[in-house]
Amino acid sequence: MSFTLGNIKGEFKLCPSLPEASSNASAAVLNDKIYLIGGCDRKGQLVSTVYRLDENSWTEDAPLPNPLAKPAILVINGKIIAVGGIISKILF
Repeated sequence: MSFTLGNIKGEFKLCPSLPEASSNASAAVLNDKIYLIGGCDRKGQLVSTVYRLDENSWTEDAPLPNPLAKPAILVINGKIIAVGGIISKILF
């Protein structure tokens, strides 16, 4: 389950489910959109998937060059930067 902060009062609303389960991903906000970056699939395999939450649906965006879990994410000058993370084949 995912939730977004609906307003300044701190009220949350339910987001749509991701197209596929993900764990150990990192997130960033850029231009009022949430990006979910990398992580692992249900089998613990690293993925290079990047999802973007637009209004009420997730869209697959350009993938990372290589699979990556738990990267540190920065937003600098309108760009999302992934630093570090886990690059082994299976996380758990």
